[in-house]
Amino acid sequence: RVQVVADDAVSLHLVQHTPKLTELVFDGAEDLPHFARALLDGKGAEADAKAVENGRECVVEILNYRKDNTPFWNRLSITPITNDEGIVTHFIGIQSDITAQKKAEAALKEANRRLEQANLRISEDLEMASQIQRGFLPDESLEIDGIEVAWELKPCTELAGDTLNVVPLDHRHMEFYTIDVSGHGVPAALLSV
Repeated sequence: RVQVVADDAVSLHLVQHTPKLTELVFDGAEDLPHFARALLDGKGAEADAKAVENGRECVVEILNYRKDNTPFWNRLSITPITNDEGIVTHFIGIQSDITAQKKAEAALKEANRRLEQANLRISEDLEMASQIQRGFLPDESLEIDGIEVAWELKPCTELAGDTLNVVPLDHRHMEFYTIDVSGHGVPAALLSV
């Protein structure tokens, strides 16, 4: 965590800072004015630079670079300090490195993307298996040698283990069968196949 006090919203002239600031982002006192403006020049800070120039508080997440050019994300909180007349005289800035948080957020987003893709593939596979399974069923309205046969099957899930059929054996006999598998879903459907 880096803390900074500045006395001017336009130039952000720094009057005090923690030693950690020089370790992370610049080499010495001559770099202070350049660094101060760079705090609000990072990716994501455009709107909040205006807030500071207008003397308002702001919190922003900025992609910046260390003095060795490695990128890091920081959360910058800048608060104006006013005198007795309400005029802004200084700003207090607290900068926190949130690179680990940003990496975790990106990893979570990627994991969610992969899970969504896997879920889509599984859903498509289940729908295809369900269509194949429905193809084994007889017509919903069936007449065999003057006998009308009707049936209805309502599976609990997309894929069921239960099935039925009507098979004419000869002109006087028909076979009716049902399969009622214990359980639901893919395992039960595989048992009935």
